[in-house]
Amino acid sequence: MKSKYKPESLGFFHHYNSNKKSSRKILLSPDDSGVIRNYGRSGSRFAPAAITEEFLKLNKPAKFPTFNIHEIKKDSIDFDQYQSQMVESIAPLSENFQQLIHVGGGHDHIYPLLKAQINKYDKIIIFNIDAHLDTRVSDINHSGTPFRQLDKELEIPCELYQIGIHQYANSLSTQESLKRIKQIVVPTDQINKDLIGRVISTHDLTNILVVLSLDADGLSSSQMEAVSAVNHFGIDAKLIFDWVADIKKISKQSIFGIYEYNPLFDNLSNKGAKLIASLLFHFFSP
Repeated sequence: MKSKYKPESLGFFHHYNSNKKSSRKILLSPDDSGVIRNYGRSGSRFAPAAITEEFLKLNKPAKFPTFNIHEIKKDSIDFDQYQSQMVESIAPLSENFQQLIHVGGGHDHIYPLLKAQINKYDKIIIFNIDAHLDTRVSDINHSGTPFRQLDKELEIPCELYQIGIHQYANSLSTQESLKRIKQIVVPTDQINKDLIGRVISTHDLTNILVVLSLDADGLSSSQMEAVSAVNHFGIDAKLIFDWVADIKKISKQSIFGIYEYNPLFDNLSNKGAKLIASLLFHFFSP
């Protein structure tokens, strides 16, 4: 059977683009300089390749939607300049999408992704699954600062739901309030399969962007070992599948970002990459 995807070279692996423009897109950001600046273990720059390889191996049913894949290339060794370049690159690629997947790299990549959306929507609702708030107070930007960065520049209303946060994984300064973003830290006893569906169903989603941001270290260590900081007590992946299903059902336009997976620390079966690939499949599947 002839594949509907056309191979194109991307460094040391091949990825596939639909021959037609699609409202479903995958953006790849193969860079971990933000993690390294945050004194984390290097290697998440290989995550887009590892995850996409596993995703493309999955058999797609006949009605599986077409999608386009784009790499966000790194053109500068200066981190702040690189982030500005990413905003410029992502903005045109994220026009007119129904579903968009963004694969990093460090969690710093969510900052240029969201900054590129700021002038397109009336409001952004973000669900961040993570052990860390990523609102670090720092003199330099890195993988621990993206939401504090965004808070300084945001021009539209934004709700940020922090899910899976551990107090012992966040300094007191990191826990300082944000000025523009409405941040809600969800208590552990309120984390259940209905959490995200319940929140977004209370909104009129006309011109509102829904974003699910998965920092891989938010997952249970028994399911996700391949990260810079393995979780002491993380979230079960089954909940992520439930939340993705609710977002697909309720929201007409959504982003699913995956960050901080480090294939250098995965096992020989690529367990972590396979898990994430199955989440991408679930997000796109009809």
